[in-house]
Amino acid sequence: MSLSCSAQRKSASDKVDKEEEPTSSLHLVMRGDYSNSMEPTFQVIRGEKALKMLFSHINKTRKPGIPVPAVDFKENILLFYSSGRISGQKDLELCIKKEFRDSIWVGVENKIPLKKVNSGISTTPFCIYSIPQTAKKVVLFKNKEYLNKE
Repeated sequence: MSLSCSAQRKSASDKVDKEEEPTSSLHLVMRGDYSNSMEPTFQVIRGEKALKMLFSHINKTRKPGIPVPAVDFKENILLFYSSGRISGQKDLELCIKKEFRDSIWVGVENKIPLKKVNSGISTTPFCIYSIPQTAKKVVLFKNKEYLNKE
């Protein structure tokens, strides 16, 4: 008669959130220099109402405002990130850092260098990406810590 401990190992491994191969992909919807957000902000947008509220905030000081993009929320969700107020200009890029069974960690890439046009210029750059609809929690992972959760 032989006994096996594989059942114990399997149940212990089920408790650990294992990293998976990324199956989601990000697609840039838009980016801009003025988000009207003075602090770093990350938001997961899962519906039309939240999208309209975001654009009413972005367009507070714009006349005419940026048009609200058309999004099929049955197929996609949107990820909004603003770095907050900075000196100069900066293009932001989001990427998927890690994907787990129940969460997706999104990071900010600073591939495009800061443009030193005029040191007196203050901007609040932002970017909006779409990702396929998912029930997973989307989390911004910045500098080895969570900035904001969904």
